[in-house]
Amino acid sequence: MDKWGDNFMSKRRHLHWRASLIVSSIDSALHPKSVLDIGCATGDLIEQFLNRQIPAFGVDISPSARKFADPRIAPHIIITDFLGHYPEPIGTNIFDLVMAVEFFSVIDPWLHDRAIDNMLAVCQRWLLVCCGEDKRHGLKENILDRGLLLKEDAIDRIRSDIEPFRKKLAIKAFYNGLMVFERR
Repeated sequence: MDKWGDNFMSKRRHLHWRASLIVSSIDSALHPKSVLDIGCATGDLIEQFLNRQIPAFGVDISPSARKFADPRIAPHIIITDFLGHYPEPIGTNIFDLVMAVEFFSVIDPWLHDRAIDNMLAVCQRWLLVCCGEDKRHGLKENILDRGLLLKEDAIDRIRSDIEPFRKKLAIKAFYNGLMVFERR
């Protein structure tokens, strides 16, 4: 294999292990029955949920997300602007866990209200958000103002599973930016 191919495969293995650890810790803490991943990219987290027999879909705005996804995962990736109207199968489903890892870090703050509204429209129980420190406080207050409960115990359980691997797998941003909410 050439140098680029070796680097790509090494990065893919790293992302696979990172996604596996994140999903394992989320599953252990929340036991979701179904998952929607907002801003899913090529579906690394979706793949791990599916491997655990948990129905999962993802949404991404880029057609490349499905193009570069594993062929087994691609049908679970819906290409759409999540901030617009829901396509099938999202519009008719309610998910036990709706998650956005880094999604709020890449959209403009003036779109946060609409994104949270859309997430809550399809969220049955758990809302998991991960973002940078600069947006964390505003998002937390916005979500709490909508009547959800911040679940510190769930955050602590997820973090305790991740702690031994935090530096090795470069998941500091996930670890530090994690917020978990539950509907009342």
